[in-house]
Amino acid sequence: MRARRALWRLLGALWWWALPLRRSEALRALRDTLPERASEAPTLLRGAVGSVALGYLELAVGSPMPIRGLDRLAAALRPDRGVLCLGGHNGPWDLLLVRCSQQVPVTVFVKRPSSRLAAWALQRLRRGGDLELLPPRGAFAAAERALQAGRVVLLVQDQRHNPGPAVPFFGRPARTSEGYARLRSLADRLGAPTFGALAWRREDGTAEGEIQALNAPQDGDLTAWTQGFYEGAARARPGDWWWLHRRWR
Repeated sequence: MRARRALWRLLGALWWWALPLRRSEALRALRDTLPERASEAPTLLRGAVGSVALGYLELAVGSPMPIRGLDRLAAALRPDRGVLCLGGHNGPWDLLLVRCSQQVPVTVFVKRPSSRLAAWALQRLRRGGDLELLPPRGAFAAAERALQAGRVVLLVQDQRHNPGPAVPFFGRPARTSEGYARLRSLADRLGAPTFGALAWRREDGTAEGEIQALNAPQDGDLTAWTQGFYEGAARARPGDWWWLHRRWR
């Protein structure tokens, strides 16, 4: 465990000093959003980046990941009706995604990296489970079919989505996908419940995940409601959220 923790910290430090991509923007976003944690911002950011980088190494070598509540998610699936699940960029999110897909069928909207090398590497790392990857645009018909076929439809709505509406995120307007709101009417007809999926690292460096049932409202601004889920997760564990996203650009 000491070696894993040391590698986690080392990967975060390498990013910080050798390839400080969006470092200044991320620091500003974290300090503006959580001023009470401003003094910890550099440590939190290094930890967040190191955690994601370590997660890909763990995927490559087949490291396990305990996920609390996954059995409840599996039990909620039926052959004619899946579930909606909100996932986000918390901790080693790709490790959580793949480990879930090894136990339940998962359909998720993901952006393809612009780098061909990065796209190829991610494609290889994400193998090993029942994982269907959909593009972020023009694939809602496929998502609806997946929900009707008893799959977990995972929506990642904690990054900027330019065509979407501006809804409050930490009290500031942020362009957000309406994916959950668009699928909700079908989910209601099918009786599909909503879950949330989170990942983080313990102090010893080991990755952990949790699936929790969410009490989605029956009306109101459903897109804004999804942002409350992410805000709560980021407040609880700011060192596990991906502050490098330009949410308020």
